[in-house]
Amino acid sequence: VTVRKVGAISAGIDGYTATDLRYGWRPSRSFRFSAEIQNLFDPAHPEFISDDFFPAEFGEVPRRLLLKAVWTH
Repeated sequence: VTVRKVGAISAGIDGYTATDLRYGWRPSRSFRFSAEIQNLFDPAHPEFISDDFFPAEFGEVPRRLLLKAVWTH
């Protein structure tokens, strides 16, 4: 579990706290598996206010699910 506290980034974007959860499993020397959820408790958080180049009210980072499998020999 990782908890990050981020202060106000710029005018118009408040600070936030984000929680990530990761589980890793290594069943053998040559195989690893991990699953991670980023933004566990919030569907998204804003990180920037867009300009004319990125026409959106906020640049938001959504909740993410990451799965990873690694095999080495």
